[in-house]
Parts: sequence; structure tokens; C-alpha cells
Amino acid sequence: MSRSRSRRATVITAAPALTAALVAVAAVAVPAGAAVEVTGEPGYSTVATVAPVAAQRSAQGRIIDDLSVHDGLIHLGYGDYGDNTGPIDLVTLDPATGEVAVALAGVPTEEIQVVRDVGGSRFAPMADPRAGWRTPSGFATDASGRWENAAAAPVVHAYDVATMDGRDLWLAGSAYLDGTDRVGAVAYRSVDGGSTWEQAVTDLPATSSGYERYYWVAELGGKIYVQARHYGTISASGPVRVFDGRRWSTTAAKLGNVCLPSDASDIEVFADTLVCGRGTVVTTFDGRTLHQAPAPTRQTATGGSIGAIDVFSDEEHVWVLGGGGIARSADGITWQQVTTSVPEDARSIAVADGRIYLGTTASTILRSDFTVAELAPPAVDEPVVSGSKGKGGGKGPGK
Repeated sequence: MSRSRSRRATVITAAPALTAALVAVAAVAVPAGAAVEVTGEPGYSTVATVAPVAAQRSAQGRIIDDLSVHDGLIHLGYGDYGDNTGPIDLVTLDPATGEVAVALAGVPTEEIQVVRDVGGSRFAPMADPRAGWRTPSGFATDASGRWENAAAAPVVHAYDVATMDGRDLWLAGSAYLDGTDRVGAVAYRSVDGGSTWEQAVTDLPATSSGYERYYWVAELGGKIYVQARHYGTISASGPVRVFDGRRWSTTAAKLGNVCLPSDASDIEVFADTLVCGRGTVVTTFDGRTLHQAPAPTRQTATGGSIGAIDVFSDEEHVWVLGGGGIARSADGITWQQVTTSVPEDARSIAVADGRIYLGTTASTILRSDFTVAELAPPAVDEPVVSGSKGKGGGKGPGK
């Protein structure tokens, strides 16, 4: 299923009412006296031009759209399932040496959006499998000790992977609903190590277009959360659904359009909190409370703005790359802006070996000349939260 889509750096023109609302959000979200410091703007050097990305036939396919760090290697997300490219090589960069390697050639998907660390193994969901819609597919994984493709469940799209308790496995996306000829948002669950799968939850509104998907699945506080995005229907979002291990329920909180990613790489779980970088705000949700803070935003000459572009988390911070620079948070709530500018072609961010890495629209990976410590030493009273779920783990409708 192909799709037309606008990317995360799309210029957004804010209506006066929205602008006023964002000012109000800023006043509430940033406490008086909150530390915000910028000690200098880093320069960036090109580490590598990534050949498998540069070889993609479309401009979208040549964008390094996500960076994630696992076992000391930076994993890349790229491809274009709007243009039906693929198969896609699973590519890594060693930040210590600058070496680019293909971990698994020819993953049968038109795009890899994100690579997640789930239970100590890596999973690269197949955003648009190159297979029949009723043919089992799902992700590439190194769970066996080496990277290989796994034919998990029959999916139209597979966007995200998670675990609730370290023993089960969840795969979110879209598929034919069991026993029907209707395609809807579907999250599968396996409780036997991926040998068998069942449709654990589905979402299909009364008025549907076939473009209903779960673009993300996340574990918060020992519970699984999903929310469907609907295209071409009256409502743009379904309810936030929660599974506690026994039954499903819905939350009173509604993430709404401000946190409706269509790319799993726009979502991170950090400090038991869902962090969504989308538009001119960063939304966080801990399963009970919804919080919003301004994203690093750059105003354009035409009166629009470029806000959040990508989100990344490591063991100590969650980071947001925006049109107006880079911000980080140690608790997902209070944010410290550490740069006020970034290269205009930057589309993804990671932090490795103490430096900032950026993926670009030109198939290149950039590295900051400054270390993170040199860039902005944390304030003495800044809370440090460890034990993040990690970045591995937010485009439009597609086929």
C-alpha cells in the first residue's frame, strides 16, 4: 500500500488561535526559574555518506529518517514506502571507527522506520512488507544471535514492536481483521517467543477508509498502550487503549492530533513516559497525565514554523531535534535547550560516545565537533533519570 505523505520537517503555518494556544502551553509547561542554558553552538562534520541510502531512487528514500543506538552501534531508518522502494538493507554505523556496515541485506520491506531494543534483542519492523497482505511477515531481528527476517503474522503494515513483561512480544500496524475482508488497525501478541500470534486488539471506526493503523505500541507501568490513527474519517484518532494483562480498557486522556505520529520514530518511551515529538510541541504521557512543552521551533520567512523533527533517548536523557535547535530532558517534563540551531538538512538525531549525530536528507551522517559535556553541562539540580527503554525505539496514508 503506497502513500502520499509530508515529512516531519514540513513547514506548518500556525493559525492565530493555535499560536495563542502555544504561548499558553509554554507559560504552563516551563516553570518559572527552570534552567535553560546554551553554552555554544556546535559545528558538525560529515562522518559518512551511506551508500545504500544514497542509492535509493526517490528523494524521500535518500533521507536518513531515524538513528538509534544499540550495543554501541548506530542503526539507520530509511526508505520510501510511498514510492514502493525496497528491499532495504539494514545498515549500521560504528561511531568509534566511522565504519558503515550492512547488518542484513535485502530486508523485504519498502522502508525501515525504526529499530527497537526489546528484551535485549533488536527488532526492525517492516513498515510495508514486500509480500501479500495475508502472507506472514513482520520484522527483521537478531533475537537468534544473528540478524534474520521473521515471518511473524499476516500484516499490511508493521510499524512498532514492544513487550509488556519481557516474555511476550507485541507487533503493531494494520492487517485484515480476523475472519473479515476489512483492513484496520491491529496489534498482534505472541506469548511463545514469536512462534504463534493472535490479534490482541483492533480498531476500525464505523466510517473507515482502510487507512486505520496503530503506528506505535508502548509499555508504561507494566501495561500496553496503543492508539489508532484514522485517515479519511471524521475522527483523526481512536481512543487510547490499555491492556493490563487481563483486560482492555480506554483512558480518559486523549492524545489528540498533537501526538498522532505516523512514524514510530517520533515516539520514545523514557522514564516510564511516552514522549512524542510532533509539530511545535513535545507531548508526554505517563498513562495518567498529558503534558505539553514547546519544541525547539524555527520560524520561516513565509510565516510558518518548523518544530519537532525527531526524538531520541539514551540512559540519561530524551532528546528532541527541532527546526530551532536541540532540547533535552532528564524527566520528560522539564526541558533544557542545548542548541538554538541545527543544519537545515538534519532529519534525525542520536547521541553516541558523548557526541550528537544527525542523519540528513543527503544520505549523510554528521557528528558534532563538541562533546555533549562541552556543549551544555547539566545544572547541579537537574534530575537524572536512568533506566530508559532506549531509542530503538510519529508519515501519512500509504498502500
